[in-house]
Amino acid sequence: MKTLYVYADFDWLKKTELIGEFGYEYLRGSDSYCFTFSDEWLKKHGDLFLSDDLNNCQLRCGEASGPKTYLFV
Repeated sequence: MKTLYVYADFDWLKKTELIGEFGYEYLRGSDSYCFTFSDEWLKKHGDLFLSDDLNNCQLRCGEASGPKTYLFV
C-alpha cells in the first residue's frame, strides 16, 4: 500500500499537525483508497469535521470492515 501523510497548517494552529494517512492500493483489479485519522488529531480536534465523506474514526486502513472504516473503491 502506498501512503500519503496529510498535514494541517491552518492559521489557528500553533504548529503544523498530522491529520492522518491517505492510503492507495491496486487490489483485485481495481483501485482502493482509504483514510485514517491520526489518534492525536482526534484527541485534539475530534469535534472538527473536515469532510461530509469522512467521519472522525480511529480504525486503520485494512482493519475489519465496519461502520467506521473508510475505504473508497
